[in-house]
Amino acid sequence: LVACAVVAGVALVFAGYGVGSPWMVLTLAAVNAIAERSSVRITRTVEMSIALLPTLFAAVLFGPLAAAIVNAAAMVGDPELLARRDPMRAPRLKIASYASSRFITGAATGLLATEVLERGGASFGALLGATLLGALLAETLDILFAAAAARARGRRGTVTVRALSPLLLTSVPVYAPLVAVLALAYSEVSSWTMPLFFIPALAAQRLYGMYQRQRDLADK
Repeated sequence: LVACAVVAGVALVFAGYGVGSPWMVLTLAAVNAIAERSSVRITRTVEMSIALLPTLFAAVLFGPLAAAIVNAAAMVGDPELLARRDPMRAPRLKIASYASSRFITGAATGLLATEVLERGGASFGALLGATLLGALLAETLDILFAAAAARARGRRGTVTVRALSPLLLTSVPVYAPLVAVLALAYSEVSSWTMPLFFIPALAAQRLYGMYQRQRDLADK
């Protein structure tokens, strides 16, 4: 995974992709790291955060390299990064593999969003399409990697897919259009509209929390 992420990053640089606004990408990366520290536990072994929202925002505005960096930066906020060494766990290995997979996911999301925007022009319809398709791709890749990681640990990957799929169906229609509107406001009105980004972020966090409580009640 690390090797694939490095190759993907080098390929994006040689293809001419940049980060757009370095300060904005740094801000989005910091938001992702903070979001990772407040992840919502969906099952005993699966947690969800709002990290995809800043990634999606970066993908439609700044392209694949920016989205890859923002998505991978979420792991800087992982609580195990600075935790004491546990002989029963390998937190550094977990962080390296998840950071790499998120880099790849962010790059793929940015490439898809960029392709849709290039084909659709500067219209809001194209922006909305790029956001929706990018969100679907990113969520799908996240679920597939989580299932593969569960399988590698000796657990059933289908359990992870069943736990996360309802969130894919409900969360994307909630936050993707809002991210598209905010991206349009950022590019057409002012970069000072950036604080409004926290509205869909809080909505998504609330949705994850409601889903967790529903699962807890169902289990009882």
